[in-house]
Amino acid sequence: MPDVFFLLSKVLRPKFFYLSGGLEFLRPHYQCFIDSYYPTGCILLAPWNFVLAPWVNARHAIFNYKVKRISQIVLQEPETNIICIGDNSCADLDAYLWAYRQYPDRIKGIFIRDTGVEGLRTANRIKQVDNYVVRIFSTAKELQVGIRDAILNI
Repeated sequence: MPDVFFLLSKVLRPKFFYLSGGLEFLRPHYQCFIDSYYPTGCILLAPWNFVLAPWVNARHAIFNYKVKRISQIVLQEPETNIICIGDNSCADLDAYLWAYRQYPDRIKGIFIRDTGVEGLRTANRIKQVDNYVVRIFSTAKELQVGIRDAILNI
């Protein structure tokens, strides 16, 4: 996967935002991982006080956090087209679909890595949106081809 990100960085020279529901205290680990394998970018992590009470739905809380951060990115980068890359295990798809509905002219592609979790649920949610916008991938090659196709249609 890092190869695709480095190819993107050479061809498009994008700004990378690494959005995670992980907590801020994990920043050194995220930073080390990204510095070792991915292009430099802004790491967006949940605040230290993002502690979930037992009665709070974790998936919903992470979704809300990601939606808030995506909205900030869209508003802070008004001239930028956005490609969202995530997986189907941590509210990425829900947050990216929300962003697409809110900013359809800005979100140019949603790429979701199939982790083997929630396959049918993922497929059903994608039916709600143009299949061209949302693509499921399992390999780096599939991601590369999907992004190439999305870029050609921007």
